[in-house]
Amino acid sequence: MIDIKRNITFYTEKRKTKDGQSITENVPINCRVRYRGHTVVFFTGYRIDMAKFDSNRQIVKARCYNKFGESSADINASLENMRSKIQDIFREFSLKDTIPTPSQLKDLYNEKAGKKVKGSSVKGFFDYYVEFMDTVGKNNAWTVETKKKHKVIYNIVQSWNPNISFQDLTESKLLSFLEYCRNKRGVRNTTLAKHLSFLKRFLSWAEQKGYNTNHSYKDFSPKLKGAKFDFKKVIYLTWDELMRIYNMDIPQNKSYLIPSRDTFCLCCFTGLRYSDVYKLKKSDIHNNKIEIVTQKDVDNISIELNKYSLSILNKYKDENYKNDKALPVPVNQRYNLYLKEIGKMAELNEKITEVWYEGNERKEEVFLKYEKLTTHVARKTFVVNALTLGIPATVIMRWTGHSDLKAMKPYMKIVDKLKEEEMNKFNNI
Repeated sequence: MIDIKRNITFYTEKRKTKDGQSITENVPINCRVRYRGHTVVFFTGYRIDMAKFDSNRQIVKARCYNKFGESSADINASLENMRSKIQDIFREFSLKDTIPTPSQLKDLYNEKAGKKVKGSSVKGFFDYYVEFMDTVGKNNAWTVETKKKHKVIYNIVQSWNPNISFQDLTESKLLSFLEYCRNKRGVRNTTLAKHLSFLKRFLSWAEQKGYNTNHSYKDFSPKLKGAKFDFKKVIYLTWDELMRIYNMDIPQNKSYLIPSRDTFCLCCFTGLRYSDVYKLKKSDIHNNKIEIVTQKDVDNISIELNKYSLSILNKYKDENYKNDKALPVPVNQRYNLYLKEIGKMAELNEKITEVWYEGNERKEEVFLKYEKLTTHVARKTFVVNALTLGIPATVIMRWTGHSDLKAMKPYMKIVDKLKEEEMNKFNNI
């Protein structure tokens, strides 16, 4: 047995624009392997902003996400999984008293990672998953969010078992997958149920195509405590909190927050999703209405403008933005970051208790409201405040594009609770 000294390093690739400027956002994360005078570079399949990568520790910084919505936890787990596979290859060659050539190292790694080796005509589990995402994604016009969710499942399964096959997915193996998600990744039961649902969609498609002859997944229905109930509270802003943000004087040194504040408030006054306000064009606005086809559900909706939403749009009407955009909406990740800063400035300090289950264990954590401020809060704020004003749910649904009253029930419960609290004021007279 020989000792093959090697060095495995993860780093962000240095790139420049045509005019020589360094590119620092959304750059590839590469893996460089040096041994016995050889250097082999692998692309990890992930990208990240340089500022979010810890070069010393060779990991993505905690609680960071890339532009595809992939978290530091998921990316770092995959990098560690990649390092482990490469180490295994060297150990195997060490036992054989041989040194792998660079091409052997690459081919064996690709094989362990479930990737197609050059010259091979045999497709594996992950090849079919890629085919599924490509063909079904195009045929069903998947949204960016749906694509992200399937990419997450793909990466988790590959980290769990890179050599998995359809025949391997027995009931016990599927249970093993759930345990991996719980114990190694800390996945909550609600999220676990969604992961399983997405995986089953792929397995069902593969069965219809004749790729998968294992039907074990059909009868696999584990009890996931709390998965059928959404313990997360509907987080929204009261009218007073919304006005606090709308009227807030943002200092000159924080002027970068103004577009985020205005975008958020516009969504609070119209019910627009982030994906729709991001694409909103000036040509979508006429006769004091916003008329668009929604990105998510491909619905035609018409939203009348009130004095607040009209005021925000008028503020930017003389500005010229790329693609005729109505206002300068920041990219989602930066927008969510700025919203928390805005919420903190507005002193949105109400305590919110979040409850969830991991396996049979009940967990909870307390947050301040501004810490939970995201793009989704604006739409919820619109619905709750509209219901509070007495606007019928059926009318609100025409603005938001909700297809049935079931989706409105969580908001209606909030309004019923508010009514109860207001009525109790008579008891204090």
